[in-house]
Amino acid sequence: MSQRGLLEGWEERLVTVLAWPDVERILLFGSRARGEADAFSDLDLIIVRRTSARFLERLGEAYQRLAEAALRLGVDVDVLVYTPAEYRRLLAEGNPLVTQAHWEGRVLYEKSATGGGALVSPGCL
Repeated sequence: MSQRGLLEGWEERLVTVLAWPDVERILLFGSRARGEADAFSDLDLIIVRRTSARFLERLGEAYQRLAEAALRLGVDVDVLVYTPAEYRRLLAEGNPLVTQAHWEGRVLYEKSATGGGALVSPGCL
């Protein structure tokens, strides 16, 4: 099966794996968000979630959840997990990675004001 075939529906699968109850947003950035991906491109994600866990603990949790999905997709996944306050602070400070991801990225999931979440940007690679 081609990589394109393997990746069909990948956004929905990743959102299902990563949408903890405290997740507010999942943002895809990098070459896949820009539509410039090739066969060697990974998936770059930022997860914004309300949690008191330390940064490295959050990363560990995300990678644990992602391990099986990434293997099934046959693609590497890089993820950063920020609290809402950290994300806002990094944007305000002009952090280059977070700023570019915020403005050029694609929101895959966003929790609504009523507390429910939805896949925002259905798959297109």
